[in-house]
Amino acid sequence: MQRAPSSGRLEVEKIILGGRGLQGTRIEVRYRLIDVKEFPAHPMTTSIVDDQSRQLIQISKLPMLVAPVPAEKAASTPPGKLYFWDQEGIIKPGSKISVMVAGLASLHLPVEAGPDYDPAAAQVAEAVIEKPKLPADATLKVHQVKDSGNGLLNVWFSTTGVDAITAGAEHTYVINQKTGEKLPVLRVPRIGLLAPKHLEHTDGSFMVINNQGRQVKRGDHITVVVVGLEQPDVLVE
Repeated sequence: MQRAPSSGRLEVEKIILGGRGLQGTRIEVRYRLIDVKEFPAHPMTTSIVDDQSRQLIQISKLPMLVAPVPAEKAASTPPGKLYFWDQEGIIKPGSKISVMVAGLASLHLPVEAGPDYDPAAAQVAEAVIEKPKLPADATLKVHQVKDSGNGLLNVWFSTTGVDAITAGAEHTYVINQKTGEKLPVLRVPRIGLLAPKHLEHTDGSFMVINNQGRQVKRGDHITVVVVGLEQPDVLVE
């Protein structure tokens, strides 16, 4: 994860592992935005990355970000809080992670156990999420992929045999064909959603892909995967 250019910075005060629930192990990030005048990327690119496994955990629900403060007031300003959920139990006390908030990065930060962290519960393996059973004639057609220029890829596609319930994030992503890296979906696609206005399309389905590190650029080719259905060699415009 690379630090994006900005007039300000992200300060992470503490990263705390909490209890484990249906969504996974709770990770609380306490942070401040210092001397920030504008964000380098879309707020939905907010995520954390485990330094060892390089596993990315995307925020599932982004609250309103805290207001930026000048450096001289940072120490007296209470931190904001962001919550992530580690479904696979990858992150442990003592792990080092990197935090990205709207394109601002803070790297290689230690994780500590909170009072409700239970090591035994955290070690319980998640049940394997099976690929949804689709009709044999289910199809995927990708009409267009556009680089938004702010760390996002907008994908316009159509499917048959797939509904909004089965279009889950576990089997929906794109693959950078140069590196083999998977880029996760930020918003699970719902069949029939209108396109972002600048795409000028109103039919089909749309999803937003996290490209915060700008791994994929215009002119590159990617493989688009929707609930396990694949279409390779899609040009990014």
